Amino acid sequence: MQSIDFNWSEQDSETPAMSWSKYQQLTERKKKNIASDCLSEFRAGLENLILAAIRMDPLSPKNVEQIELLIKTTHKEYFVKKFTHVTDATKYLLSLTEDAADLKDKL
Repeated sequence: MQSIDFNWSEQDSETPAMSWSKYQQLTERKKKNIASDCLSEFRAGLENLILAAIRMDPLSPKNVEQIELLIKTTHKEYFVKKFTHVTDATKYLLSLTEDAADLKDKL
């Protein structure tokens, strides 16, 4: 069997179809080997994340690490503001409620 090309250009529509056809003809064992090869670089890190999630105590307190505010203007501009304290984020949001013709200086 010929090799399967997993790397094609975005405009190429023939290679993906041929590759899929070849892939479908593989045995389940060969498909699993391909998946293992593709994920081998990430396996240890992924296993550690899964184990940490399983071992996490659901009753342990969860604290705010960071607050991100996404602000979209009428000009379709996006601003991201990051805060480490809830009070700082709250103060910032309250400052935007003041009457102002233009929020340019506040963003």
